[in-house]
Amino acid sequence: GNSKSFFVRQTIKINSKTLK
Repeated sequence: GNSKSFFVRQTIKINSKTLK
């Protein structure tokens, strides 16, 4: 659970950077 949350959070961060 914790590992998944961290991975999802990192993915969203990368997505946000890529989106911009």
